[in-house]
Amino acid sequence: MKPSPLQLEHYFLAESHCKASPEPPGDGHESWGAADAEKFKTEVRMFQGEDDPTTFQIQLSIETIDDLGPDLPYEIRLHVIGYFQLDPEFEHKDLEHLVQVNGASVLYSAARDFVLTLTSRGPWGPLMLPTINFRIGPRPKAEPDDPE
Repeated sequence: MKPSPLQLEHYFLAESHCKASPEPPGDGHESWGAADAEKFKTEVRMFQGEDDPTTFQIQLSIETIDDLGPDLPYEIRLHVIGYFQLDPEFEHKDLEHLVQVNGASVLYSAARDFVLTLTSRGPWGPLMLPTINFRIGPRPKAEPDDPE
């Protein structure tokens, strides 16, 4: 197995908030455990080290955007900060995008596990954050192969 050129050095939860709805979930609440991505807002910010351009800080915010109720029995708000180190020998044509997408994905995975653990002790059962795609905007299409 080959290590990733982007390594997570450290991460922490700068903010964590979970509030259970006082009302029980509606019918079929057991299937809501894999929550709808439309009920969550995510924001990603990236900062590159001034002294060392191979170091990055990624900030990921996740929060529910709907009111508590039968469709969303937990209000969630998280702010996760991670520090990453990039292999100085690694080259890519869109390096910042690659770091942002992969860094956010790593932090989101940690946040998903945290939310699952926290809500598993809640009154309405565990919530698993939905799988989402952190690719920002349309990616350029690959150029067709040159026949010559």
